Amino acid sequence: MKKIIPNFLNLTLILMGCQSIVPKFDEDHAFEYLVAQCDFGPRNPGSDGYYACLDYMIAELDQYADEIILQDFSYQERRYNNRYELENIIARFNPDAEFQTVISAHWDT
Repeated sequence: MKKIIPNFLNLTLILMGCQSIVPKFDEDHAFEYLVAQCDFGPRNPGSDGYYACLDYMIAELDQYADEIILQDFSYQERRYNNRYELENIIARFNPDAEFQTVISAHWDT
């Protein structure tokens, strides 16, 4: 009996966490985001399309994130000896949480 009650309480807590509702993925909305990015044209670093898409991504993420951080960095391309000034966009959600999840993607061409 001493083991049954703690095990029952643990199982109850675990199952309570499973009740959260997972939102349905809206494929139409996701496709709209894709079209919006493609409408900027080529997004190669330094181009008008790159900066337009950068501004768009920041504006969209700013609606939902608790914090937006731009991380500037340089890339020296060796083949043609070109130097590119680039930005990572970091959108933080619930930044005080003990555990964080990182999702990353390339958004330039």
